[in-house]
Amino acid sequence: MAAAAGAALLAVILLVAALARCAVKPSSTAGTRSPGSPSPASLSAGTPSSGSPTAGTPSGSPRIGIGGGSRRATPTGPADDTTGPSPRTTVNSPTRTAGTLPHSSGPATTGSQIIDWLVRFAPGGSGDSTLAAYDAFSVTSCDDVTATAEGLDEPGRTLYASAGAACSAAFRDRPDLWAQAEDGLRRLESADPADFACFDDDARAMLAALVRIHHQSPGTRIMTAPEDSTAPTTCPRITAVQPDHGALAGGETVVVTGVNLQDAQSVDFGVTSVAAVPGPGGTTATVVTPAGDTPGWIDVSVSGYFWASIGVYEYEEPPVTVAGSGSPVPDGG
Repeated sequence: MAAAAGAALLAVILLVAALARCAVKPSSTAGTRSPGSPSPASLSAGTPSSGSPTAGTPSGSPRIGIGGGSRRATPTGPADDTTGPSPRTTVNSPTRTAGTLPHSSGPATTGSQIIDWLVRFAPGGSGDSTLAAYDAFSVTSCDDVTATAEGLDEPGRTLYASAGAACSAAFRDRPDLWAQAEDGLRRLESADPADFACFDDDARAMLAALVRIHHQSPGTRIMTAPEDSTAPTTCPRITAVQPDHGALAGGETVVVTGVNLQDAQSVDFGVTSVAAVPGPGGTTATVVTPAGDTPGWIDVSVSGYFWASIGVYEYEEPPVTVAGSGSPVPDGG
């Protein structure tokens, strides 16, 4: 009986020993990794593994440096106001936009933006120094804008000093002047709209457009569109007269076409004003021509805005009649 008990005890001891050996024996696969593969610790820490192009970044993803760091480029989100159409700025191809743009912040880019630029009115303007500042801005003569602004009263001084700064920042490689342009634009928010002429409103809208393009896509190269494609103006402007010729004696009914003619009460043929009847939509007005002084071409404009129009009209030579016949002489006769 003692022998049987000893055998049972020995069996228990051998079983315990076998179980202990199984507990410490390593698995054939657990905890092993192929040579050169990153450890879980290195992956979680973002350290690069052997042969990896960029730590923590999938191969081929775009990157844009921001303030010394890096992040993946993301498209600009919706604008935070609705003052105009939002441009789309791309890195490789120029895009185009009209004058007034919404504010939107976004990553720095190196793309191009084409902007429909200001209408240029009569070169040299009317002798009005504020209009002279606008004229310089309309041809991107940035230094002249700034110089002319110094002699203006407020709020014109702030408007065109800021416009000159934005012009130089955008077209003369002076990015340090964006801050001045932005500050001036903010100060103009409290200005009385009655202190601005229509061309001042155009200049202010273009200033806002430049600043907002810069905010949306810092580093973007801004380019102006060709002269035949300009931003809308708020000024009444005659661009054509139909028919564009008539009798020196006047009395001809003509239609002038253009923009912002809805409030035109009179139209000037040279220095003579005649009543105007605006048509629907503000793009036409009907007038009866006054008598002219001499044959030839004269300027046609909305009264008070002669510098804004490019309409012309020709007074024709009166027919020559044969003495006593009352009949006109044919051309060349």
